[in-house]
Amino acid sequence: MIMLYFTVLLLLFSTSSIFVSSLQCLSCKQDIVVNYIVTSETVPSFSGCEVVEGRRCYIRVFWDKNVNSTQLTINGFFFASKKNTVDLTGDVSAAIITRVLPDQESPILENVVIWSCHTGDKCNDENSLKQILRSLVIEDQFRKEISPILKVVSPFDAKSAECFEFQNKTYCDRTQINECQRCYGDVTRYDSFHTGVCQSCPDYKSITNLAMRSVSFDFPTRKQTYDTVQIYCQLKRCNSIDNADRIYKASKITFDFDEYEKNLINNIF
Repeated sequence: MIMLYFTVLLLLFSTSSIFVSSLQCLSCKQDIVVNYIVTSETVPSFSGCEVVEGRRCYIRVFWDKNVNSTQLTINGFFFASKKNTVDLTGDVSAAIITRVLPDQESPILENVVIWSCHTGDKCNDENSLKQILRSLVIEDQFRKEISPILKVVSPFDAKSAECFEFQNKTYCDRTQINECQRCYGDVTRYDSFHTGVCQSCPDYKSITNLAMRSVSFDFPTRKQTYDTVQIYCQLKRCNSIDNADRIYKASKITFDFDEYEKNLINNIF
């Protein structure tokens, strides 16, 4: 489900701005997997990747903090368009995820970053990833602060859990009390004045107990476009706004546009 979420993000990025001129994108037939946490100083070689045409290039970096490994997906999208403008922009989306499984004592901790671009040929190369990682900060205290509220409850009684129920978003799955396996909460901060909330007990059987914070940054405006926390949990009233605030406070995701532009200029000259 988490990988599906970020696949949807990639599709949204690929269609958010439409243009005609195709790009040269790096494309790796297989994901690059290394047994360490990739940083800006330890980006592996993309030499095994080929060059393909695309309308938007991307890199997805997936860190498994439990086993200290990194998986990189490098590719490009190609969608038809009738418009004839070239929009040289990019987007960065990053997330922190912790999951608690019934058969594992330790919580799973994962980080994900997606760089989606059409700023120029091969904008998803090694140097581009290095510049992104130098400008991005991802920190969390999820294991200590958030994992306890993700305790597995079996069997789960939806009525006893008393999940909060509130919606002010355009789309929110409604409570299905007889099929529900866990409470669900989603709080999205679009800006200082607009916050979307979804709280319910939907029929999400395939979801594990998890908490996630995801943030997206828009390069043309140099602004954060959204800041979302999600929680799937089974303790009584665990999908509360207070717990959403705990997730916000236990994590930090920022992007320094000034640092990125400085690195970009230094790389050019």
